[in-house]
Amino acid sequence: MLFIEQTKLIIDWHNYGYTIMMANKVNKLLCVFGKIYEMYFGKYADYNLTVSKAFKTDLSNKFGIPADSIGVLYDRAVQGKFKELTIDDKYEFFEQNGFGGKFIQKNSQNKLEYIEDRPLLLLTSTSYTPDEDLSILVSALEKYAARDDLPRVHLVVTGAGPQKKMYLQKFDEFNKN
Repeated sequence: MLFIEQTKLIIDWHNYGYTIMMANKVNKLLCVFGKIYEMYFGKYADYNLTVSKAFKTDLSNKFGIPADSIGVLYDRAVQGKFKELTIDDKYEFFEQNGFGGKFIQKNSQNKLEYIEDRPLLLLTSTSYTPDEDLSILVSALEKYAARDDLPRVHLVVTGAGPQKKMYLQKFDEFNKN
């Protein structure tokens, strides 16, 4: 019993579990139970960690968890694990992945150079669930595309999930216009 008394409970919140269950069409009663479970046990944690200030505020407001017990740790790349790609690396990557000639080209001296009016490359990953609302991105891209004084955008979205087909159709429609 001494071990349990000296143990601190820390919850690392990335999402609400019950919302993920709802997005995956899990039985409603089980989702309600999941929400109650998270609300109940969330209050008993000694410390809570979230990935954004907005999530911290939501956790405090929705579950009544004291804000001073919630810390924010932003997701960041591990230092030293990633490096800036050289133009040669980028060229090779684009060629291997079907983007050849869109961003980098060889000039008349066979030297690599960025294409002057190249599109912007926007890369995002998602689980295609309602809690990752891609309609915000679609709406922003529509507003962006309505302006002809801005560079074109090449969007790459990775991931899998229940709303993938719906968003692929939206992206296809967007590309036709």
